[in-house]
Amino acid sequence: MLCISQEDEVQVMSDLQLLIDIINVALVLVLIYCFFSVPAQFIRRFRRKRQGLAVSPAFLVLRNILKYWLLTALIIIPASCGLIFMLGQSAGLDGETIYAVMVTQGVAGNILTSLLLGYVFMKANKENWSEPEAEIKNSVNKLSFIKNLTIVGNDRIKKAKDKALKNTVGFYTKIETEARSIEGKRNHTPEEDARLKLEREISDEASKEEVSRLKREHEKALEDADICNRIDIESIMTREKWADFQEKHFKPIKSLKQRRLLTQFIRRYEREAFPLHKAIWNNDYNLTKTLIFFGCDITLKNSEERSVRDMAAGNVKIIALVEQAIRET
Repeated sequence: MLCISQEDEVQVMSDLQLLIDIINVALVLVLIYCFFSVPAQFIRRFRRKRQGLAVSPAFLVLRNILKYWLLTALIIIPASCGLIFMLGQSAGLDGETIYAVMVTQGVAGNILTSLLLGYVFMKANKENWSEPEAEIKNSVNKLSFIKNLTIVGNDRIKKAKDKALKNTVGFYTKIETEARSIEGKRNHTPEEDARLKLEREISDEASKEEVSRLKREHEKALEDADICNRIDIESIMTREKWADFQEKHFKPIKSLKQRRLLTQFIRRYEREAFPLHKAIWNNDYNLTKTLIFFGCDITLKNSEERSVRDMAAGNVKIIALVEQAIRET
């Protein structure tokens, strides 16, 4: 047998009492949360609109409270009893004393005290609840309340029956319509079949003609656009400032890419006083090559007195192109 001093026994009992008090406080807080948070939500949900009464769903509130209380009882009370048993064994207490402490604290301390405090808090918060009992105590109000409930129930039953009847009628009407259409297709005469076939052929021919017409219009629009582009280029090229250039430097266009670049060059030349310098500044190798190909002046300097070679500094490909053009001139 272990010898335990009286001071150690007093210390163990004080620790045990502190643990039990902490468990009691936790239970009280859980029950306070249940009593204060749950009823207001259920009251707002079950408020009756027609009678203007706020009916408290006591059954649902109590059921929710009981659910939280049972969870608390099943988790905290067994844990507290186990701790009491372990501490009692370590303190050297006999079985009767441990059992008495467990029963006293578990039943009287945890359950009865928590329920009593919960009841007190519920009564204190009763003014925030609606009290339909005062309305139901009056027999006239009670009869009118029951009558309104009966009328509402009968209206719902009648609406459900009407909806089911409409669905049934619509279903059978749909079946009859489909049966008539099938029967009509089966009873077609040969003349009707020939007429329908002729109508289908006529519609197919009309659609083919429409497609071919749209295709011809699209091709014609492309041709007109190409002609307009060529006319624009020719009108620019026939101007006086292009006469010498066309006689001396104009060469045959070899590809569509050169035609596009020539068009781009002509449009830029109309806006830029130094198109070759602009092309080199933009690092446009293809346009630079086209401008040199069509005889643009390489020795010309721009308004900043910068030559083509100065503009091409840093771009190896354009420098090589400019040097080759200078050697060929």
